[in-house]
Amino acid sequence: GGTLTVAQLIDTSTGSSSLGMVTLDSGTTVALTSDGDITSSGAVSLTAASGISIAGDITTTNDNVTFVSATTLSGAVAISTGSGAGTIAFNSTLNGTQDLLLTVGTGNIDFDGAVGDVNRLGILTIVSATNVTVDSTLAAASIIQQAGSGLTTFTGAVNTDTAAGVNIS
Repeated sequence: GGTLTVAQLIDTSTGSSSLGMVTLDSGTTVALTSDGDITSSGAVSLTAASGISIAGDITTTNDNVTFVSATTLSGAVAISTGSGAGTIAFNSTLNGTQDLLLTVGTGNIDFDGAVGDVNRLGILTIVSATNVTVDSTLAAASIIQQAGSGLTTFTGAVNTDTAAGVNIS
């Protein structure tokens, strides 16, 4: 099989009977273009044997967003699980020179693999979260956490290369 490309909105949150979760699984690559946003009334899970490329935004209604495979930001991306308990998890590496904006309300953010080890991220902004856990190294232009009610834990080295550096509120 070839690349699974999403080039238009996937919306499972509208209508009288919302369809719920979105699961994309490819034996090769999953690519979300800048027009390939996902709006879901359930969890979102992306898996691809050869990696995920994302430029589209993802929004859920207090549900989890999970990137099971290695992920590359190919455009600026905003991911929101709403104001409730949804979690954003990157279960493998995350790379790309683009900005990443994460909002999880009362949920958690978990980076299991190295972040920015091949291509440093642009600005990593965490709007809200309970706990933020980075289990490996993290390289970004800057890291801004605007709000958090739990712990922010960096297990590996953190590297920024702009004057903004690291700002955790």
